[in-house]
Amino acid sequence: MAGLGNVRRAASARAYCTGLLLPGERKSVEPMAARIEPARVQAKHQSLHHVVAKAAWDDAALLRAVLRGDQGENARRSG
Repeated sequence: MAGLGNVRRAASARAYCTGLLLPGERKSVEPMAARIEPARVQAKHQSLHHVVAKAAWDDAALLRAVLRGDQGENARRSG
């Protein structure tokens, strides 16, 4: 997604959004990590937590990209 700054951050943000949309009562990071990647819960938890709590991105640029429906180069590369 444009505005997130790099490929890893975009992948983590995409995974976080996926976790929010998946079935499951708890929408905190650890249960979402377990649903998204059961074989690597700790690693996925860390990447999700980082994108939510610690990663810096340009809010205005991200919002503009979302409003345009732009998923940027990262989405085009991943298919």
